[in-house]
Amino acid sequence: MNGGHARAAKCKFIRCKADEMRADPTLAEAGLRRILAEFNGWTMQHPFFGVYVLDAYHKRLRIAIEVDGAYHDAHDQTIKDQCRTEFITSKNVSVLRFTNEAVLNSPELVSEEIAHAMDMSKGTAKPREDVMYELAKNGLL
Repeated sequence: MNGGHARAAKCKFIRCKADEMRADPTLAEAGLRRILAEFNGWTMQHPFFGVYVLDAYHKRLRIAIEVDGAYHDAHDQTIKDQCRTEFITSKNVSVLRFTNEAVLNSPELVSEEIAHAMDMSKGTAKPREDVMYELAKNGLL
């Protein structure tokens, strides 16, 4: 199989994986879906450059959201997440990361942070730390 066919096969695999994940979301992904229902323009389980499936993506604003379960605390997974984030940001996309606990237990804070990131992307807001501080203080980041 030449390089072009291999890339096409990988892209097809990623699209199929995204479809499967969309059809059977985790509890936290379903919670994120409920939070994002109040906003326009978000795609859940979005195939990204044939490499990753983003938990949520806003194409126009170039924002990705990742929801991390407990296994993301493991050293190997932390390194993989860092590489993933670097790849996504290299494509000029901002990345918001929330823990499952934040999405499930503090959806209002997660919603505020998403709204703020959207406003920042539109150039209608200034950076702030208060919501992220609240999430971190409650052990939800």
